[in-house]
Amino acid sequence: MARKYIDCREIPSDSKCTVAISADGEELIEVAVQHAVKVHGHQDTADFQQMSKHLARHRSLICAECDRRVPPCAPQHPSVR
Repeated sequence: MARKYIDCREIPSDSKCTVAISADGEELIEVAVQHAVKVHGHQDTADFQQMSKHLARHRSLICAECDRRVPPCAPQHPSVR
């Protein structure tokens, strides 16, 4: 299963939250919804869970040397962070 992430910095908010969560499939949604409820005061509803699924993005790896995105299929790149 492809690893995805949800990054609070990509969601407009007054709290300026910097949490980024990465996981596979439903585990990501479960943890992200728990964070949103506890930290941001959202309600855990079916609609909110569905919205969270739409916020999930494929993870991009960044090379520490050249600061370029590395395709997720290339984790063997020597300087991936």
